[in-house]
Amino acid sequence: MGFVLYSCDKSVFEKTGGFDENFFLYKEEEDLCKRIRESGFKILYYPEARIMHIGHVVARRSAHFSESMDYYLAKHFEKNMSYKILNTIKIKDISLYGKVQSRS
Repeated sequence: MGFVLYSCDKSVFEKTGGFDENFFLYKEEEDLCKRIRESGFKILYYPEARIMHIGHVVARRSAHFSESMDYYLAKHFEKNMSYKILNTIKIKDISLYGKVQSRS
């Protein structure tokens, strides 16, 4: 999986605020891409791009992913009626694979 900024100019990253440090391990790229698009820039997906991650971090995906998902949804969709409904009935994560997890 890969993505390429429409402009390789560092100013796009800076104009959109760069990475949000409130995210830990998950959702930060999605957040950045969303803010870049909302600022009028384009994101081009280049599926042949490959990134090799050397080394690893030991972290519990379930805990960190849920926290990042909660923050991402609140940050971008808090005013959306669907978010309010799902948040009220304690639905947290509807994944691309159709799995639904209840809020802990």
